[in-house]
Amino acid sequence: MSKSYVYSFIFMFLVYLLTMGLYYNQTHRIIIDDTEKSIQGMLLSQRALSHLVSDVQKREVFRLQSQKVLDKEYFSSALLSSSYVAVKLNEYTNRERKKLGLEPIHFRYASPNPTNPENLASIEELAIYQKFQDSKIQTHKQIIEEDNANYLYYAIAGKVMTGQCMQCHGDPADAPREMIEQYGENNGFGYKTGELSSIISIKMPLADVFKENDSKFYLIAFIVFIVFLVLFVLSEVIRHQLRKKQREITKALESQEKSYQKTKELENSLSNLSGHLVSLQFDVHGKIITVSKALCELSAYSQAELLGQNFCHFRHPDISDIFISEIWKCLVNGKEWKGEIKCLSKEGELFWVESTISPIKDEHNITYAFESIMRVITEQKALLEDINIDPLTSLLNRRSFEQHFQEERTRAKRDKKYFSLVMLDIDYFKRYNDTYGHLEGDTALKDVATALHEVFRRSSDLIFRMGGEEFAVIHSGFDPEQLISVTQNACQHVLALQIPHEQGVCDYLSISIGMTIVQPDAQLNMDTIYELSDRALYMAKEKGRNRLEVRHL
Repeated sequence: MSKSYVYSFIFMFLVYLLTMGLYYNQTHRIIIDDTEKSIQGMLLSQRALSHLVSDVQKREVFRLQSQKVLDKEYFSSALLSSSYVAVKLNEYTNRERKKLGLEPIHFRYASPNPTNPENLASIEELAIYQKFQDSKIQTHKQIIEEDNANYLYYAIAGKVMTGQCMQCHGDPADAPREMIEQYGENNGFGYKTGELSSIISIKMPLADVFKENDSKFYLIAFIVFIVFLVLFVLSEVIRHQLRKKQREITKALESQEKSYQKTKELENSLSNLSGHLVSLQFDVHGKIITVSKALCELSAYSQAELLGQNFCHFRHPDISDIFISEIWKCLVNGKEWKGEIKCLSKEGELFWVESTISPIKDEHNITYAFESIMRVITEQKALLEDINIDPLTSLLNRRSFEQHFQEERTRAKRDKKYFSLVMLDIDYFKRYNDTYGHLEGDTALKDVATALHEVFRRSSDLIFRMGGEEFAVIHSGFDPEQLISVTQNACQHVLALQIPHEQGVCDYLSISIGMTIVQPDAQLNMDTIYELSDRALYMAKEKGRNRLEVRHL
C-alpha cells in the first residue's frame, strides 16, 4: 500500500469524524431548540391559565359575592389561586407522562413574596425575577445538570399586578377573611400596580430525547462510514485507471506528427480569434489609433468614424467624468486597469463590456499607447438586473436597495443637492387582503406602484418595493420644500385611485409616508437615514395614517 493511499485515507477519515461531530452537535442543538419551543408553549399556556383565573374565575366569584350568592369573605385556592391551579395541572400532566414512560416535568411558580410559602423564590430565582422586573428581558433559559442528568431550564415573567389584583395582594385588610385564615396576613401582600408578581419556570429533562437521537446518530454514522469506505476504494481504483490512461496519452502526444498538427490547429484558432476580438488601441492623449472589426460591428460605427475619437467615445451618459478620470489616473501611473463599462452604440442600443486596458511600451520601456481588450457581458448584466426587479410590480426590489442608495447618496453630495429617503406602506393592508382576497391585494399593490411612478417620474427618482405592502423612494433636489410637495402628492394620488377599502382609514385605500431630508454636507450613513425614515413612517401611522411625516437633518 502506497504512502499517498494511506495519507488520503487518513485525511478523508478525519473529514468524516469532523462531519459526524458537527452533525451530532447540530442535532443536539435542534433538540434543545425544539424543547425550548415546547416549553415556551407550555409556559404561555400557564400564564394564560393565570389570566383565566384572575380575569374570569375571580371576577365571577366577585360578581356572585356582590349579588350575595356567595359570602363576601369566600375564598378557595382551587378556584382563586392561579398558582394552585397551575401546579395541579402540572401534576396531572406528569401522571400522563408517566403512563408513556416519560420523565416528569418540573413546573414552578416562584415569587419573592408569595401568598403560599411553598412558592417562595430561591436565590437563583430571585435573581431571575429581578432581571425581569428591572429590564425588558422577559425570558431566561439555561442547561443545568442535576443528579448526573441534563435539564433545560426556562423561565418567563408571570402576571403583572393590576388594580383588580390589589384586593388580594395589596392591603391585608382588603383580602377575604378565609384567605387570611389559610395563608396568614404576612404573605403575598404589599404589591403595587404594575409590579411583577412572580416568575413561571419549567425544568424539562433532556435524557429521553437525547437517547433516541443518539441511537439514530450511531446508526447513521455506521452507514456513512460503510459508504465512505466503498467510495474511497472506488476512487482509488478509478484514480489508478486514470493514471494508466494518462501515461498512454502522454506517449501518444510525443509523436512529432501530432505535435505539428496541434501547432497548425492553434495557429488557425488564433487567426479566427483575431477576427472576432473586441479591442481598440489609443495613444497617450486618449485618441483611438486602431479599432477591431468586431468592435465596429458591436458599436455600429465604422473604423473611419472612430479613428481619432476619444477612447471613451462609447460611454453611456450614466458614466461620470469622475469614473473616466479614475481610469486615466490608473493608466498614467503605469498600471493596468480592469473593470466593467456601460456603453451606447451609434444606434442608441445599450451594451456592457468588461475591459482590460494595458500599456504598450517601446524598446526603451516607454509607454507610447494603450490597448483595451473587451469581453461583452450584456447578457450577464441583463440577467443580474432581472434578479433585482420585483416580479409583481416591476419595481426595483430590496436586493438592489443598498447599492442604489450609496450611488444616489454620493451623487447628491457631489451635486450639492438635498437627499431624500421616503418610506411608505399601505394602510391596514392585512385587513384589505382579509376582506377582498390576495388576488385583489396583488392588484392593489400594482396600482399603487403605478401611482408612485406617476408621482416620482423624474429619471433620477428610484422606487423600490421593500417587501409586502412596504415601498421606498430615493430622490434628490435643490429645494427641500419641492421634495416635500412631490411626496405629499403621493398620498393624494393613491387616494384618487378610489380603490374600495371598507376596513381602512376612509372608504378608499390610502398610504402613510415617512420622509427624511438630508442636507448635502450631512455625514450620516445609510442605516441612520433608513431608521429615521422608518420612525417618521411610524409617527404618520400614530397620528392617524393617510398622511406624511417629515424629518429634516
